[in-house]
Amino acid sequence: MSTTAQKTTKDGDPEVLASRLKKRELDRKAQRAARKRTQDRIVQLEELVEHLSRNDINAEASRLMERLL
Repeated sequence: MSTTAQKTTKDGDPEVLASRLKKRELDRKAQRAARKRTQDRIVQLEELVEHLSRNDINAEASRLMERLL
């Protein structure tokens, strides 16, 4: 049997189709999880930037107060 004939036969096999559908669903689930992790990391980094920015402003204010005294 040629490779093309084997592929055609495998494509029609319900077990192969079920396996492919299951793999696609698992791939979609993994991709959703990866996107969620990425989004969570972005939020975490944005919060860190905000926190560091506030600390920098506070530090600058402290330095200016020291210069005044």
